[in-house]
Formats: sequence, C-alpha cells, structure tokens
Amino acid sequence: LAEIAPAEAKMKASRHQRPHLGVLVFLASLSLLLPSPAAAAISAQRAKDERPNFIFILAEDMGFGDLACYNHPYARTPNIDRLAAEGTRYVRFYVTGATCNPSRTGLMTSRHPASFPNYVDHFALQNATTITDLLYESGYSTGHMGKWHLGGENDPEQGTYGVQDIQIRARSHLDPMGKDAIIFQDALEFIEDHKDEPFYLNIWGHIAHSPVEPNPRLVQEFCDVTVDRNDFGFWDQHLFDRVSALGGDINDGMRHYLADLWALDLQVGLVMDKLRELNLEKNTVIIFTSDHGQAPPDEDQQSYPARMMGVSHGLRGHKHTFYEGGVRVPYIVRYPGHVPAGKVNHKTILSGFDLLPTVASVAKVNYDPDMFEGEDMSDVWFGSDRTRTNPLFWRYSRTDGVRALLFGKWKLHVNKKDVASLYDLEADRAERFDLAEVENVTSAALRDVLRQWESTLPTNYCRLDERYEPCRKGIPLPFNATIPPTKMGPPENVPYESVSYESAALLAPNTVVYASSTPQVKELVYKAQSIKL
Repeated sequence: LAEIAPAEAKMKASRHQRPHLGVLVFLASLSLLLPSPAAAAISAQRAKDERPNFIFILAEDMGFGDLACYNHPYARTPNIDRLAAEGTRYVRFYVTGATCNPSRTGLMTSRHPASFPNYVDHFALQNATTITDLLYESGYSTGHMGKWHLGGENDPEQGTYGVQDIQIRARSHLDPMGKDAIIFQDALEFIEDHKDEPFYLNIWGHIAHSPVEPNPRLVQEFCDVTVDRNDFGFWDQHLFDRVSALGGDINDGMRHYLADLWALDLQVGLVMDKLRELNLEKNTVIIFTSDHGQAPPDEDQQSYPARMMGVSHGLRGHKHTFYEGGVRVPYIVRYPGHVPAGKVNHKTILSGFDLLPTVASVAKVNYDPDMFEGEDMSDVWFGSDRTRTNPLFWRYSRTDGVRALLFGKWKLHVNKKDVASLYDLEADRAERFDLAEVENVTSAALRDVLRQWESTLPTNYCRLDERYEPCRKGIPLPFNATIPPTKMGPPENVPYESVSYESAALLAPNTVVYASSTPQVKELVYKAQSIKL
C-alpha cells in the first residue's frame, strides 16, 4: 500500500490546515491500534453520557451486489465485510428515491421527496425537520463531510439543518488513495475533535459515481480478475452487453470499478481503526448504505462509461428506475453489544425513511412520530425479524411519471401510460414475470392504495427549470412543514407474504410456494425459481 502513493504526490491541506494523512495513515490502518491511556480517560468521561455516537457512511451509485459480503464474486471489501461480520446485514433495505437528491431528502427528513411541492435540489428542505436538527437540539455535536446535494447553496452555511460542521468536498481524482480520501480525512479529524462528547457524523462520498478513474496502482491489485458472466444474474447480463456495445473491455472495466470500491473500503477501515484507537468502538453506531442502485453505462453523460460495472446481483433495474436494482441497496449496521454480530436479516423491509426515527430512538431523543413517515426500527437493529407495518411508495416530483408501491412480497409498478405490472418478490425477486392479470384482485387493491397516496401529494411542482410549470421565476409554492405527512396503512385483503423470504430463495425449482391455484401463476413461479439470482 505504501507504493500506491508516489513520492511526488502533492500533499493536501485539510479544513484545519493539517497535512494529508496519506500513506502513513494507511500503514497504521494495517495494524491493530491499542487504546492509549488518554483514550481510556476519555472513555471514563464518556461513561457519564451513555448515548451512542452515530456515523452514517453513504456511498454513491453502489449496486446491491457490489460488495463481497453481498456476494460479489470478485470484490475485495474486507473492512466493509468486517462491519457486516461485527454487525447485521440487511437484505431488504430500500432507499426513498432512485436519484441522489430524492434519496438524501428522505434519509434526512423522513418525508417523501415527492411531498415537497418545491424541488428540494433547487429550494432546499423548506423548514422540514432533519435528523441533525433533532440531535443537535438534544446536545449532540453534528457534522457532515463530503457530498451535499440537499438543496440550496453548494457551500451551505455552518449550522444548516442543524449541522455544526459542514465540509463539502468534490471528487479528488488526483489523490492516490481514492477520490474520497479527503472526505474521510475530514471525518477522522471530526471524530478526534469530538471524541469526548456524543456526536453524529455524515460521511457522504462520491464512490462509485462516474467517472471511475482510480489510481493505476489500485487497479493493478485487480489485474488477475477475469469476468465469467456465469457468475452474475440475469439482468446483469444486460450490463455486460451494453459495455461490449460501447466498445469497452469487460475485464478492464471491472478491474477499474473494483479498484474504486476498494479505495472506499480502505477509507472505511481508517474510520473503524480511529474508533478503536480512541476506545469509542463500543459506543458508536456505524450505518453503511448507498443512495440508490448502480448507474448504468451512459456514453452521453459519463466519462469512461465502460467502467460503470456496478451489479445488482440479478435484480432488475438500476439508478433512475424504481425496480429492485434501482432502490434496493446494501445496508449494514454495527453497534457492538446491541446489534447482533454476524446476523443476516432476510425478512424485514427497511426504508431510508426509518433512519430518523430509529436514530432518534436509540439516541433517546424525544420526537413526534406523527411528523415523520418512517418507522422506528430500533428493535430490528437489535435483532427482531418483524414485518413492516405500512407500504412504501416511489414517485418523482412530477405528476406524469412512473410510480411504484411495495407491500410485503408484492411490488406494483405503474408506467407513464398508467399500465400496471405486479411482481411477487418471494418467487421472482428479479421482477421478470408480471402477475397483474392473473392476480387482478391484488393488483387492483394495491392500485387503489397507490391512488389514495398520490391524492395527498402536490398537484404542481416548482423547479428552477422553465420547462416545468408553474414555476418559471424561482418563486416557491406554499409549503407548511409543520403539517404532518400522510401515512398510508396496510391495504386490506392483500397477503403480506406466503413463506419467509429466506425460505423462498432456497426452494427447489419445482416447489409450489404460491397459494393461488391458478395454473398460469404456478407456471410463472416454476420459471422464476429456476432463474439464477
């Protein structure tokens, strides 16, 4: 690793004008760091306040199947894998939007991005309460390092949304340790500065967003990788076909993409080591996820599109879509002694909306649950496998786009022509076989719920793009953030599940798991279960 950073690489200054941590930090991260006497004293002082710290690491454009612990055949992510081994890995976590800003809006506010009449990326959060507002008001130190994309100015004032320390960083492609290294350096300094008080810290990086151009010495680590397409699922084959159509080399693209992920993993390891060094490991919750699924190769919008090799482990869709591959992402939580170690939760549906109420609950912060759409999932963090109460919805901030609903095993999609498709994710998580006609009663019931939810949303949306009515001059539409958002309860007479999600994935191809006696449905289930996912 020492050779990754050439001697001639320029040293960058941090927000405190400290020298870049560079190679020395990476070398230090390879050893086991023992708590110092000073750290022990800090630990004793922190014992007076038992509330945990929170570190929320958000990757960008990372696919559901991009990590080794999520069964990528070639990825090398030992530190993130260690997070999963020391915490719980969730298989059914969903983000609140299929692009950056809608996803981050839901994470921070526990409100659906489509419920804001003024597009958040142009008009900010419009006085909606954020998780950092709640924690700051309860005595937490709050920080945000890295990508912003939460509306307003590109350089927001300190204190925005209750965040005391905001350090917005663009991609640093010249850094030999990866384009997010400077972000994590800021994060390490924040942790050091606030080690004797409870803190909440966002670390929002740029990996694996385009362009994918890691240092050549990082790429060299993957020179032995040769892609076997049989190692990947049905929908992943479309990715390989697209890269080939662009004239790209699948092996070269995969090596570069994996090197980018490895650079992120190395930085995550530094955070874990810093917590151990300061004896904060046992009192810190680490949450790791992505803002949405992998970005597909797009020669019109990306540099090096043939290197966009993120995969969904066979799930349909990608960034910009509401199919599983666009909104279902890795989700790992570690909190030693509280969150079960080595557990994999296959059953519980979690959402980005749940971050705020769950963190607030664990931090013992009072809040009004009626003001937020998410559910307190702290019991799921601590080991429960319970089912989710309410359905999840997706829609862009427009009235004529696609939309989707998830309830238990059912996923309903409605396209721009108002045509619905229905999938049973227990039998067909790849969303290949449309059951809308044969399961017309269930489809109709879910469509009714979707219509009811849509009736609560704005009838117009305001953007700073003159193509969108009625906003042309940047004058926002009225919005009152003190009015509770609408919560839709579970639809009536719709089965949540037939068998457990984990069991369905292991059934033999000729095993009937579907309760319906309709021959067409049985045939579809047979086919779906025989597909490699």
